[in-house]
Amino acid sequence: MARNNQSYQAKAKALRRLGKAKNLPCWICGQPIDYDLDYRDRWSFTADHVKPLARGGSMLGALRPAHRSCNAKRGDLSKSFFIPKPPSNNSRTW
Repeated sequence: MARNNQSYQAKAKALRRLGKAKNLPCWICGQPIDYDLDYRDRWSFTADHVKPLARGGSMLGALRPAHRSCNAKRGDLSKSFFIPKPPSNNSRTW
């Protein structure tokens, strides 16, 4: 099943709405997610599969909010084996 599957997209969009409404942090690093960032930004929201697809997870399985960079770095590792570096703080507000 591809990520452009309508059921998966609906589930990911619902998670994005919930995350934005409740200000849910990245489930991997615990830092806040800016839900309004462009999807290509490394700190933007992605729907991460709790059980990685490469490890037998389902496309429609449990999803959690994550930063794009945290999700990409975690890859097919379980969360317990992945220790992310938190986002760096800029010296000034942009």
